[in-house]
Amino acid sequence: VHALSDGEPAAGVYFLQHDERHLDPRAGETWALPLTRIAVAEWIADLVRSEGHAVAGVVPNAVDPRDMGLDRPLDDRDQRVVALYHRLPSKGPDVLIRALTRLREQLPDVHIDVVSARPPSHRLPDGVDLHIRPARSGLRRLYNRAAVCLHTSRLEGWGLVPMEASACGCAIVATASRGVNEFLTPDVSMRQVPIDDVEGLASATVDLLTHPDRRIALAAAARRQVLQFSWEASTDTFDRLLRAVHSPA
Repeated sequence: VHALSDGEPAAGVYFLQHDERHLDPRAGETWALPLTRIAVAEWIADLVRSEGHAVAGVVPNAVDPRDMGLDRPLDDRDQRVVALYHRLPSKGPDVLIRALTRLREQLPDVHIDVVSARPPSHRLPDGVDLHIRPARSGLRRLYNRAAVCLHTSRLEGWGLVPMEASACGCAIVATASRGVNEFLTPDVSMRQVPIDDVEGLASATVDLLTHPDRRIALAAAARRQVLQFSWEASTDTFDRLLRAVHSPA
């Protein structure tokens, strides 16, 4: 905890970005610490409040348009899918593998790009292009040439990958992993299926890849919604909340 002014320590703040009880059940005990709680998402704030703990406010994530933006028209996209692989079970790596396999069975010529922070511990389907830690510029290119971003998490605090992909013009096919609903709306700006629904993920992706009008409508709506979030607004909110902790009324 840093000082907000010289010589005067700040009050303690707990910035919650996930429900980390899926990693260790004891994580829930930290919610009772004598700290001011701030959440990154409304669903997290509601969850913590349901356990009897106050939350001072919500500071959402955003996308910097200098990093992620539309470089290729929505109607100029190949049958290409982009997705994140993460070995953590809550990210649904097994779901991703099975969904991509099913997708390839239904559309043998589909192009698939998978992004990962490190070499996968699962075997990816044949023909998938793997990108390990691409630079921001490279990631932006991947998003801009893709038609659909596939999001397979079981539990997600926010969901930065589908948010970034939306800013770059991808249509989103996602599981109901909580976080993505903070910035996208089912049937309006994304296709959403139940968690672990491999067939639903594949069929929704095929539908959008083979019906450009539906894909473009979803992608345009997603981009509009994502651009409503800004780092300026979020940092202003965070600053206000921190100052309220430091100088309570």
